[in-house]
Amino acid sequence: MIINILLLIMMIIMIFSSLMVSENLFKGLRFGSNYLGKCLHIISAYSIYMLIGLHLGLHYNTLIKLKRENKIILNVFLILFAIVFGINGFIKKEFIQKITLESLFPLYSEDSIVMIILDYVAILIMFAVIGYGLLTLLSLKNKNEKENKN
Repeated sequence: MIINILLLIMMIIMIFSSLMVSENLFKGLRFGSNYLGKCLHIISAYSIYMLIGLHLGLHYNTLIKLKRENKIILNVFLILFAIVFGINGFIKKEFIQKITLESLFPLYSEDSIVMIILDYVAILIMFAVIGYGLLTLLSLKNKNEKENKN
């Protein structure tokens, strides 16, 4: 629920920041500082990306309906993929620096389009794995609390 609310807030910020930085839409009207708009836009974009990954992880069981054996294999693959490529992409794409506004520019990359897509897919999977892990920990905690009450 909290992730959904944060996602909604970030989407609203994304829309308003888009209006602030737009140079073609609403020509002549200024909705605030162009620099402020760019900052808000970058923060909201990277936040939305991470929140979508967490959201997918929380709904992993609904999205992936496999037999237990196949799900274990997929989970191991996704965890390894997230560790190897997700963390590397997260660092390489400077997610923390972008969210904290330490590094706004450059937003371009010298990597090939295939590597850029691989990095961003890996980062999304990494956050989905984190979301799924959090959901699993919370469900184990609730299960233990119910057992202790009985």
